[in-house]
Amino acid sequence: MDAGYLSPAAARWFGADGLPPAGFARVEATPVVRRLPVTLGDGRRLDVVIVFFPPLPAPHPGHGADHGADAESGRAGWPGPPDDMIARVLAAARSARERQDDTAGRRSASSQTDKIPTPKDADRELVVGISPWGFQAERLALPRLAEMFHMILGAGEGAPLTAEAPEDAPSVLWSRADVDGRGVIVLDVLAPPGPGQTWDPTAATWAREIEIAPPLPVDPEMERLLQ
Repeated sequence: MDAGYLSPAAARWFGADGLPPAGFARVEATPVVRRLPVTLGDGRRLDVVIVFFPPLPAPHPGHGADHGADAESGRAGWPGPPDDMIARVLAAARSARERQDDTAGRRSASSQTDKIPTPKDADRELVVGISPWGFQAERLALPRLAEMFHMILGAGEGAPLTAEAPEDAPSVLWSRADVDGRGVIVLDVLAPPGPGQTWDPTAATWAREIEIAPPLPVDPEMERLLQ
């Protein structure tokens, strides 16, 4: 596991002396950032910047609401996650990207003055948000999250979603896992975003769901007992 999300509740389940799974980050009130370098088939490097979103304060107006198709309009007039929460995750993503830009600039200056070969910096970046906010909160926040994120991988209450790019946030691929854990969504990035390019997530990715819990065979005897 390269990077995993450990909520406060999950951390409590492991206990004070328990060891969380390798690669998992405990996420509380502050966003947690991980950077994973990936070598592409053509030899270029892609940096995958992962921002783990902190949990929303509970209860909140969207907590426990019906997350059907009309959730896109924001049920009961709820404006979405608190502004400061969205600002924190945007700032975490921005800071990670600026550090990469700053490092690249320093290495470039050093190579020009000292003529010392330097490691190749990332040619591209893919910024991914991992959210436990639930369907409604994520949907309402997507237009603002599009400022910094290429993908939002959601979880929590609400319907699963293999992948879509909403009309009001067309540059963000939004995918949501099944809250009951009945399947795993696999996203293949066929064409990572490049500098100065408008990324079309629906054309640049291939999304599919793999069922991990096939239906149990019917046991006639058990059926009879339950009648």
